[in-house]
Order: sequence, then C-alpha cells, then structure tokens
Amino acid sequence: MSTARLSIVSANPDLTVSDIQAIFVREKLLSDELIKGHAYVAGKEIRGTFSFAEEQYMQEGESECEVVFRPLDDKNVNVARTTVSVKTESVDLFSFDFDPLENFDMLGYDGSTCRARIGGPVRMTLRPVLDELELLLNGYVVPYVNLSKTDRLNIAVRLGEDVALSFLLDVTLETGEAPVVLGESLLDFGTATHANATITVPEGGIRISLAESAKTEYNLYVDGILTDNYVLYGEEGSVVVSVRQKSDGKAVFSRIYTVKKEEPMTEQTINYALYFGIGGGVLGLAAVIAVVLIIWRKKNG
Repeated sequence: MSTARLSIVSANPDLTVSDIQAIFVREKLLSDELIKGHAYVAGKEIRGTFSFAEEQYMQEGESECEVVFRPLDDKNVNVARTTVSVKTESVDLFSFDFDPLENFDMLGYDGSTCRARIGGPVRMTLRPVLDELELLLNGYVVPYVNLSKTDRLNIAVRLGEDVALSFLLDVTLETGEAPVVLGESLLDFGTATHANATITVPEGGIRISLAESAKTEYNLYVDGILTDNYVLYGEEGSVVVSVRQKSDGKAVFSRIYTVKKEEPMTEQTINYALYFGIGGGVLGLAAVIAVVLIIWRKKNG
C-alpha cells in the first residue's frame, strides 16, 4: 500500500483599489472606510477587508499609502498589499470664486454666518479642488449661486455623505447713496469701502439719522442699537452703521466706520495761514506792478 502527501498552495489575490479623495482635517487619521477595493482569484471576487498598513494622518495634497487586504478565507488565500493614491484638500471660504470680484466685499465670518456686501450681480462658484465636491443652496445641489439682492442663503459643500462646510450667507445689496444723513449730507455708500470708510467728527459732535424719505420703510441701527438720531463725538474708535427694512428686518446695508476727531486749528496753524495769505497778496501786487511798469516803458520808449 502506498500513500501520497497532498500540499495545498494558497492563492495570491489580485487587488484593485480606487484612488482616495477626502476633505482635509488637521490631525485626523485616515479612516479604513475610505478604501474602496476588490480582490480576485482566477476571476472570482474574494471576500475580505481592506485597511491601511499603518496609521496615517491626513496630509494636505497628494500622497501614496500602503493598504492591506486580509481575506476571510485565510487558509486558501494569502494576505496581499498594494499602494493607493490619496488626495486631501481643505474646503473653506477661500474655495469659492466670485465674479466679478469687484462687486463682492466680505465683511466678516464668525464660523457659522458670513456677511457680505455686493454692488451688483455676482456669481458664486465652487473651485473643483476635489472631483466629487457638490455645492448646495438651501439644501439643493446647484452648479453655482447667483447673488443679486439683499438675502440670507444656506450654503453647504458636500463630498459624498460628508459635509465639508455649512454656513449662512447674509448678502446686502448696496447701490448709490444710502438713506443715512451725516450732519447735513447723505453718507455715500457707493464709493466708500469697508477698508477706508472714515467719519471725521467736528468739535461738538455730528449727528447720524435716517433721511426723512426713508423713515417709513427703514430702521437705523448704530452698533446694533435701534435709534432715530445718534450723535458721534469722535471718541468711539469705530461704529457699525446699518439700515434694515421694517417689514422683515433684512439689512439693506451695513458698514463699519472708523471715527476720528477733526484736528483743531492751532494758533501756529492760524499764523501760518495768515502769513501765507499776506505773502501771497504781496507777491500778487508786486507782479501787477511789474507788468504795469513793462507796459509803461514800452509806450514811452
């Protein structure tokens, strides 16, 4: 009687793994759930799990990582390894383009609400920093967002089931002069900008109020306080001047103004002005006399 020893050789699976894209989060580990792969032996898919070979923290940009496939049938199928391309990118307010940019002015962002002012129609688009990013407006996927009026919008960015960014966008449309009176003149919100808007306060202060024509439709707020008249004395440093519709409370504009006192004329400044005035008068008289003398000499040879 003879016997034979049978040896079973485990199969090496062929692996296919899709490139990974994810939203970058600082000091966050890459999750094994991001790995989408398949393993085959002789054309037949093998069940098992994929995981990163080592703990991997996210690195912004592109990198390569090693992944491991562990088959459920570990007696007949070997563990296998391969590399996968990983791309992670930050998604924030800088991920948007605004066209035309000169019509858009961002006033502030507190992590949940972005305040912005537009001077005309603006198209807001999301940069394709990752292939499958989606832009959502009030819960619906859109290719872009048109900003054309004073409004409050829910903006979100999503990658698959992960929400990368979500915020309220408060938009204020400002065109031409604002219905706000500073002293005796209208505040010109059409030309002043957020960066350089300054109110110079004369001695005794200056009053801010709504124009009479606007009082039936709008309310005036200074530093968030509802007011009919507000007097600036020049020591405030800065103030926020806003006008809101009475009907729904929406802001038609809002701007931060730097406040400074008007520099009083000193005695030295007054003396300089007097000297320059007298000096200019004397020089002017001398010029006239010189011209008269030239004409007289020409006539009298």
